[in-house]
Amino acid sequence: MTGIRAVADSPLRGIGFMLIGMALLVPVLNAVAKLLLAEFHVIQVSWARFAGHLLFMTIIFMPRAGLRLYSTGHFGGQMARGTVMFFSNTFFLLALPSVALATATAISFSTPLLVTLFAVPLLGERVGIYRRMAVVTGLIGALIIVRPSMTDTSWASLLVLCASACFALYQVLTRRLAKDDPPETMIVYTAVVPVALLSLVAPFYFQMPETAMHWLLFGLVGLLGGLAQYFVAKALSLAPASIVAPLQYSEIITSTLIGFLLFGVLPDALTWVGAAVIVLSGLFLVYRERQLGRR
Repeated sequence: MTGIRAVADSPLRGIGFMLIGMALLVPVLNAVAKLLLAEFHVIQVSWARFAGHLLFMTIIFMPRAGLRLYSTGHFGGQMARGTVMFFSNTFFLLALPSVALATATAISFSTPLLVTLFAVPLLGERVGIYRRMAVVTGLIGALIIVRPSMTDTSWASLLVLCASACFALYQVLTRRLAKDDPPETMIVYTAVVPVALLSLVAPFYFQMPETAMHWLLFGLVGLLGGLAQYFVAKALSLAPASIVAPLQYSEIITSTLIGFLLFGVLPDALTWVGAAVIVLSGLFLVYRERQLGRR
């Protein structure tokens, strides 16, 4: 066994970590990135996100773990995870200029369904009818919120679907490697490939930050990116992917609140209906896990 230590399954703790990562940290990360993208090139923002991720996670975990932080018996698997994450981000960013944001958002919510699909052959997980119903219910709630026009069948929509598939595969690979490598080790390897690849082109798009606020936002985008991925990795190390993946839908709730507070976007009635559906599907997963735990 390599790394810091292995952990036993604890589905309810995994649910909690996924909620912290997806419902709290990811929406804040997206808001900070949106502020930066108004003034800086997407390549520079993406590089700062992964470079800060690698730097801050090393600073946080190196004192306790030492060189064991980089100890893994699955170097190839870790590189594959980082590569899949890189392509997930790349596909999504390439698609955004050519596809409606609502449509891209709706397609990206297919990730939990794809996680459940990939978890069966790659992880050998059993997905019962109740979990499937919870996943579908959460997806319906997300579609109620974004209400996309599904008429866009261009190549850009296919790229968004590829991004979702890559992110789903990333989560399944995380769950698979979590049996031997701790989240601290996995989280530093997540950023290695993106940093290496983006560093080849980032100098051509670099713009010097001019204010203290710019430097603060660049620091935050790296720190929040690392912490968000850490909590997701922690969740996947504690619970089956098919249980915690649907909780990604909770991101839309906090994103709605942040969008209103920072950008003045007021949610309508259907948004709250969709949010309620998502919350209920998540609560049902918790209830179902408690029932299975008692048995």
